Amino acid sequence: MLSSAWATPIGIFQFIPFFLKKYPNWHRLLGKIHVFSMSVFAPLAGLVYRILDQWGLSAKNDEWWHDNSAIQ
Repeated sequence: MLSSAWATPIGIFQFIPFFLKKYPNWHRLLGKIHVFSMSVFAPLAGLVYRILDQWGLSAKNDEWWHDNSAIQ
């Protein structure tokens, strides 16, 4: 989630021609941050989600936090 929170705003600036022409150093820096976050944080998030899924703590199995007795 952290990587997607960075990727969207940073990715927008990568496609603005004005930003590239006026601020080329910022464009390169944001591009490096974007690539780093996608190549490091996204796989780590996938690993965490996979571990949580193996433990039965995924979003599809919400019984670990939801008290079903209160519904009835």
